[in-house]
Amino acid sequence: MPQDRRASGIESGRVLALGGGGVPGRRTGFRHVARRPEEQDRRLAVGTILIVDDDPTYRELFRDILQSEGHTAVTAENGARAIELASSATPDLILMDVQMAQMGGIEALVALRQNPVTSAIRVIAVTALAMEGDEERLLAAGFDDYISKPVDLDAIRAVVRCHAPLARDGKTSP
Repeated sequence: MPQDRRASGIESGRVLALGGGGVPGRRTGFRHVARRPEEQDRRLAVGTILIVDDDPTYRELFRDILQSEGHTAVTAENGARAIELASSATPDLILMDVQMAQMGGIEALVALRQNPVTSAIRVIAVTALAMEGDEERLLAAGFDDYISKPVDLDAIRAVVRCHAPLARDGKTSP
């Protein structure tokens, strides 16, 4: 029975607490990231992550973040190129923009799911679609998780950590 493994702030170890500050109407905030020991080892669980976005700034940002975490990052500028790269490089995880000019993320996802070589790759929607119901609609379309833009860098890390072991376990060996 599949488990719902979507990332959350609690799962990623993020804690934000606000308390009374010294100035009326202002709060004192602090942030602490506590990582469980098993999450330390999950950091490098994914070998290759395909980043698909028509915005070069997002592609570079995600690539830099993931490479700094020890991952191999491959980029594509649209859904059609993502399908080609996923078929040849067989990434462990795909971060897919939903709204792209040439071929959108949903259309690319459908093609990936229909191909036996790429059907088991976990695909995360990365999108500016953040209205009520958008997350549910994208998960129902077949995405494995959802991240809204503008992107919280900790959210990217949490989603990769959350899905990395599942991607590795779900991948078939040649």
